[in-house]
Amino acid sequence: KVEMERGLSKETHAIAPVKMLPTYVCATPDGTEKGDFLALDLGGTNFRVLLVRVRNGKQRGVEMHNKIYSIPQEVMHGTGDELFDHIVQCIADFLEYMGVKGVSLPLGFTFS
Repeated sequence: KVEMERGLSKETHAIAPVKMLPTYVCATPDGTEKGDFLALDLGGTNFRVLLVRVRNGKQRGVEMHNKIYSIPQEVMHGTGDELFDHIVQCIADFLEYMGVKGVSLPLGFTFS
């Protein structure tokens, strides 16, 4: 635990044997969640964007919609700015496709 705390600390991160990144996850799900959520998965040569709709009450359930985008070789071997510009274009396309463009959604990002 001490080594993880050193890895998370701004003052000791650079010299810590265990490098850590804060998750900013403040709570775990308790089953009362509802609404629309955006999930992003960047892995290998593909980028997947998902819209997850969590409903409770009579219509309780989870509905997922997703679209997979390929990452061109020139983007994979380019700069970080080029990669994230491509990601933004994919997200914008997906939001328009799903009819939720301009809506603010909670987002999770996975690097797989």
